[in-house]
Amino acid sequence: MKQMIYESSRMNKKLVCISGENWLEKHATKEFMRYMRNMLDVKPKIAVSNKMEEIIVSIGRNRVTESLIKKEFVALPNDLGEEGFIVKAIKANGIEYLILCGGSPKGTLYAVYHYLEKFCRVGFFGDEEYIPKLDEIPTKNVDVLEKPRWPERQYLLSVVYSYSTYWWSWKEWKQEIDWAAKHRFNIMSCPPGATIVWRKVWKHFGVDVPPTSLSGPPFLMFASAHKWDLRPPFDEGFQEFIDNLSRKIINYGRKLGIKWVSPAIPGLQVPKEFYDTYRDCACFMDVKWCNFSSKYIHPNDPLYTSMWKIFLKEYSKHYGSDHLWWLPNFFEMDPGEELSDHEKINLKKDIAKKTYEATKEVDPTAILICFGWTFAIKKFWPRKHVEAFLAVLPKKDVRVWELWEDYLFPSKRVSQPLYKDLNYYFGKPWLLGFLHSFAGETSLHGNLAGTIDRVKEASLDPKAAECLGIAVQMEVIHHNHIFYDLLARLGWNPDSIDLKYFLKDYAERRYGKVPAPIMIQCLEELVASVYSTSDTTSPLYQLRIEPDMLRPDFKYMREPSLLTLAERNKFIPHLQKALAIALQLVNELSSSPLYQHDIIDICRQFLGDLFNLHIVWLYDAFKKGDDTTFEKEARKIEEILESQEMILSSNKYFCLKPILEKAKALPNAPKDFDKRIKDILTIWIDEIPDYARRDYYELLRFCYHKRVSTFIKHLREKLDKGTCEIDRETLLKCYHEIEYEFIDNPFPSDGTEKYASMFKEAVTKAFEKHQLSEEELKMCLCKEI
Repeated sequence: MKQMIYESSRMNKKLVCISGENWLEKHATKEFMRYMRNMLDVKPKIAVSNKMEEIIVSIGRNRVTESLIKKEFVALPNDLGEEGFIVKAIKANGIEYLILCGGSPKGTLYAVYHYLEKFCRVGFFGDEEYIPKLDEIPTKNVDVLEKPRWPERQYLLSVVYSYSTYWWSWKEWKQEIDWAAKHRFNIMSCPPGATIVWRKVWKHFGVDVPPTSLSGPPFLMFASAHKWDLRPPFDEGFQEFIDNLSRKIINYGRKLGIKWVSPAIPGLQVPKEFYDTYRDCACFMDVKWCNFSSKYIHPNDPLYTSMWKIFLKEYSKHYGSDHLWWLPNFFEMDPGEELSDHEKINLKKDIAKKTYEATKEVDPTAILICFGWTFAIKKFWPRKHVEAFLAVLPKKDVRVWELWEDYLFPSKRVSQPLYKDLNYYFGKPWLLGFLHSFAGETSLHGNLAGTIDRVKEASLDPKAAECLGIAVQMEVIHHNHIFYDLLARLGWNPDSIDLKYFLKDYAERRYGKVPAPIMIQCLEELVASVYSTSDTTSPLYQLRIEPDMLRPDFKYMREPSLLTLAERNKFIPHLQKALAIALQLVNELSSSPLYQHDIIDICRQFLGDLFNLHIVWLYDAFKKGDDTTFEKEARKIEEILESQEMILSSNKYFCLKPILEKAKALPNAPKDFDKRIKDILTIWIDEIPDYARRDYYELLRFCYHKRVSTFIKHLREKLDKGTCEIDRETLLKCYHEIEYEFIDNPFPSDGTEKYASMFKEAVTKAFEKHQLSEEELKMCLCKEI
């Protein structure tokens, strides 16, 4: 048992911190004191004055905690389980104690983070942390017993590695895993280091696949999955770096009590070298996604079972195992377009049966994780197919992760939550799923009130007895922090969540108690607009602008539950008001990274919706042949984009250049890594253009803005000729030239980014320039606008 003594220049008491012997308890103690050093300016003391009063902080199971339990000063319930904990301040025998203890060391870590958050008002966020200054260690009314509502709380989707984390080093990964632990997630999806394992598997069957035959980042998850010539090549040195980093990530997560699920794979895909070797002696399937086609081993071929078992053994040997393995179900792909319905059902049953048998033979304690994403796509997975597929699997050995925001897509898929549509997954255990942000959806969105209702409904539904928790998924991370903060709390205990209290709590943890009342007003305006819906309409400058988009009734996803451009105009008054409220604190909080990120987020959303409004007006003037209004709107659009560039350039968080520099600095990184990143953010190898779009300064200035200017120029030329006919082929050719110039060339550095590090000036100037008059705000409320 380790004892550490600290004194503070501001606190009139000395702090005696006592830890248990377990590694995680020691880690929890270090975390506790790390924050205390920042909040109280405490310093370790070797020679301690006996005159000073002391507070004994007991973290975990140690002789102090055990003595207090024995003497009945503290009660540690027997039903805390692994994750429950107590946080309690008491006075015993004239000494003050603060007890932070869990039913296990993991529970103790949760106790520490809970105390720091609830009583010290520390804010744990994905972009930064808020650490207040305190005069005393809080002990008044500290008495908490917490247990989770559900045993499983999963975080992170494998595809995030292609769209968000490709440039991360250990520093960024450690921060992310710590964030997950602080928010009490206990399951994560493994990082993409398994390519090195697959090469060992293929070599076991006599096929040597060089790393350069596979795709490197940011197309990591697509390596051998969809197209054999995806690039950049996966250099062996970089592959080893990714592998070592993955092992470090997995091992650290396990030490914090987080379990890892093996990498997600649709089925047994094979690279070209493997197919060429076995094409005449094994049965393969062609499986298509978008315009990509891959070869999969048929589940009825003996090679399928043999390879699966080798993979399980090699993966466990290389990375260890938490006995959580993906169950292939083809994701968004149709495994057999030419097959009859009966044959498709049998194929799906076969892949479940063969995978289950092989997995249990190697790992008798295995649980198969079934990706629920595909089940929402009725074209590929009718209800009877899902029922037949799941019927193969014993209840105790499967989990269905519902990974679709199902209520977003009623017309194409389901008219009610997916778990209800599929009869609560026919009695199999499942997790309530949230796939909130697809690759380019970094705009402010997410129905906060609706999400609370949705989780509470599942929590209270007697038919949902097999719901074991929530699965929080996304393709892009570190945006919409409020939504993920809320989901973490809902996953732990939805019954205690109230939106009004949550907003107050969030504001205090993110900005501090003094600024919080003003920022609550700001958040309420966002809740009344962008955070009242799951609509994901982006600023149209992020897309290749086409005439069909420029109608007031245009819907980005063409779904009844989503909003038209005219309906989204009603958000503009709320966004302007939210920005005006938040800017009241620009002098007080301008040095806060959290405040900076949020103001830029609100401002870029405001400008983005303004852009959509004015580009529609510009096109309307074009169709009417109204040159005067057209030029007026063209100038306004240029001003909006210039202001957007200005605010984005004021903060590195919204700049692409630092990301490219960090990516290229990774050990043995591909030489064209920067080009591949710019590729996936724009054309996606000409397959999914503008899917992974973002509001990065450089992307806006050197690609999006140029495309918009090209579109306006094209319309102007047509106006001059007296025609309203748009030449789509010419426009597309021009867009392509701009995109390839952006991808292939370094960013020009002409010194015009004058607002870099001038956040206050940038946001103030943007707001003053673009705030609407009362009359203009009223116009935004007209649906017909």
